[in-house]
Formats: sequence, C-alpha cells, structure tokens
Amino acid sequence: QAIRQVAREIHAHKPRNIVFFGSGGSSAALYSGYWTALHYLKLPVSYLLGPDILSVSPAILDSETVAIGASYSGKTMDTIRAKEFIVKSGAKLFTLTRRADAELAKGATWSVTYESIALYTSPAYLTMMLVVDLARERGEGSPELDKFEKALEELPGQLQAIAEPSSQMAERLAPALDSGKLL
Repeated sequence: QAIRQVAREIHAHKPRNIVFFGSGGSSAALYSGYWTALHYLKLPVSYLLGPDILSVSPAILDSETVAIGASYSGKTMDTIRAKEFIVKSGAKLFTLTRRADAELAKGATWSVTYESIALYTSPAYLTMMLVVDLARERGEGSPELDKFEKALEELPGQLQAIAEPSSQMAERLAPALDSGKLL
C-alpha cells in the first residue's frame, strides 16, 4: 500500500523525468526498477551512480525530477552526498532503506523501509512494483504490464517454496568446495 501511495503522489507531481541513483550493491538492486521503467513508462528515465552525480552535476536534476535512491544501511557516503545534491537541485526524492532512521531517508519527499536483511531483492522488488503502479496511474496499463504485475505478485511465494530445498542443496554441496563458499 505504501508503494501504491507513493506512485499516486509521484504521478500527481507530474515529473518530467525519473532518475534512479545509488552506490554499490544498492544501485545494482535499483537497476531492475530502472529497466522496468524503461520498458513500461512513457517517461524519460535515467540511471546514475552516486559518484557520477557528484562529479558531473547532471542538469536533468531539477524541480521537475523525481529521484529514486536506495541504501541498505542508509549511510553510504557517495549516496548521501548524491542525495544532498539532489535535494539542493529541488528534485523530489523517494528513498528505500532498511530502517526509517537511515540518513538517506532524512529529508526525503517519500520514504519506504523494508525491515529485512534482503538488501538487494527488497529494493529491486519494491521499485518494480512502484513502476507498475506508476504506469497504471499514468494510464499506461497494458496486458503485458498485467502479466508482469501478476508475476511479481507470485514471486515471493515461489521464492519461499524453493528457499529450504535450496539451502539444503547448498549445505550438501558446500564441502565439495575448498572454502565452503557455496554455503
């Protein structure tokens, strides 16, 4: 519900473009949302790394932009400095962090937390759902979007069903590796 509400509010803002940003693994997790936005939204989207924002000062970041950032810890220095630049540019900011008190979430227009150790899958999943909801808000629904949304809704159950067998297999095969890295 929180993601659906953020999508409504982003749509009401009528952004000219959307920028996904982050650093390290969190930025990689956001790539799924970026790809989904490229595929389903008729709205320009960009994907920038925190250090790129700091070194280039992209002109696309302004009051008509919505920036979407993620950080598991919420305190990755490159991401925090990029956030400061984004806020100063006047862009609206949506953040995804593990906890509500994360530095990245402070001063954000919208913030959603995922109280989970699923540091990559949570932001990936939530940004894909955000894009689905935003596409619907913008009147850009399609049978393909419906199919994608249904697959996203089924994904947690599918992952749950394979979690224990996958763990058992990893434990069984780990001794075959010199350092047990598979486990």
